[in-house]
Amino acid sequence: MKRQRSTPWIYRWSRPLMAGIATFGAVVTAYLTAVKFAQGSAACPTSGCDIVLSGPYATVFGLPLALFGFLAYASMVVFAIAPLLVPQSNQQLRSPLESWTGLLLFAGGTAMTVFSGYLMYLLAFGGRRSGLAGHWTTAVYWIYRGDDRDSRHARGVCRCE
Repeated sequence: MKRQRSTPWIYRWSRPLMAGIATFGAVVTAYLTAVKFAQGSAACPTSGCDIVLSGPYATVFGLPLALFGFLAYASMVVFAIAPLLVPQSNQQLRSPLESWTGLLLFAGGTAMTVFSGYLMYLLAFGGRRSGLAGHWTTAVYWIYRGDDRDSRHARGVCRCE
């Protein structure tokens, strides 16, 4: 008679852990979104939060970047807990739901990691751009922003030297 192995704890608790971490992220980004909409000052241990919230990359399509972060974290919470809300007796629904939400968690987590890395790059190098990649990201940003270089010079926000 074969003995069945118990499921490792990380497999049993992975979705609740992901939901908890994503909930924390959603709360923080919801707070930053509210601060940006209220045009207030963020309660952070450093002055960096206010600098970031008022920086050139703080809004996308006229909406705070933190709002998109909130939507990303909230969707990760939904993807993490959705299969847990289906009873284990209903494997016909739960199994495909676990598969699909697992793929969505992977895709969402990967996209969030890459975009966070890009934002950290901007933070580390102060938005200074050089080389082909810098010009490409600048072009993409201003195309989506619907702006041109002359109007940026007039407003004093161009770092195109």
